[in-house]
Amino acid sequence: MAVTLADAIIADMTLSRLPSGGSSFGYAEGQSVRISKVGAAGSFRFGKRASASFAVSETRSLVNECDWIEFTYNRERQRWEESGFFSDA
Repeated sequence: MAVTLADAIIADMTLSRLPSGGSSFGYAEGQSVRISKVGAAGSFRFGKRASASFAVSETRSLVNECDWIEFTYNRERQRWEESGFFSDA
């Protein structure tokens, strides 16, 4: 998934615990998503303990173009867990 900002802001991010169709259409155990930043403006922040919908080992920021974070879904906990991160900031 590619994300971009038009302004020099810090956007606090969250991820959905369940799909819009509800828990009966839940994400698959081990499903992964990689979020990559496009463009130079602003930054995206995933704060440690900021949301029950995802877990990161420490606050992560996508600052530069091509920075990315990857999450894997833990169905038992109904949350996305950090499985990879890259930033050259």
